[in-house]
Amino acid sequence: MKIYNNFENNVPKKLFLAGIHGNESKYTSQILENLRKNISNLKASGNVIIVPELVKDSKYYSTLNPKYYETEEGISLLKLIEKYNPEFYFEIHSYSKKSYSNLTELKRVDLKGIPPFVDLNNGVLMASISPILREKFKETDFCMTLEVPNWKVLEVEKTVLEILEFGILSKNRNEMIEKIFNKYPKSAKTAKWLADEFNLTFL
Repeated sequence: MKIYNNFENNVPKKLFLAGIHGNESKYTSQILENLRKNISNLKASGNVIIVPELVKDSKYYSTLNPKYYETEEGISLLKLIEKYNPEFYFEIHSYSKKSYSNLTELKRVDLKGIPPFVDLNNGVLMASISPILREKFKETDFCMTLEVPNWKVLEVEKTVLEILEFGILSKNRNEMIEKIFNKYPKSAKTAKWLADEFNLTFL
């Protein structure tokens, strides 16, 4: 597991993860490798920790499933959070075409008990992280999951990197949320409404 750590001892601490489970690293790890390469061109705020590949290939357990956090990769994820205690946390996942409706339609509420993802642009989906994991963070921390369409990763990579770079540039949760609202006002309002409806922390 590669861990890139820039700006040691600075705050806020920001943790970016990909390759969370299954074979997702095949589609998502290069995005975080490219984010790392771009850092020198950004006026980064805080200590940026990038883990492009938590696991290369594993049995798939959803991060909504408590069993995930008993697996080797789930335990590694929890240890990273405990070690770095980040105020910003980003998970990059990928999904297939057939999974789009399951992730974005309201029937997800019935299946998973949580609100659906919101499409920001061209199939790049946004939500908070698993409620199980969100409990490890303070309410004032910023926590985001991005789902990337695995059949057109190169096409949407620029969008994903821009969002992640918002995270690198932002000094606090409010600044990050403002950037999201300014760039994607309609989607951000929908995501905020859904979080409020389910009494969950918005990002």
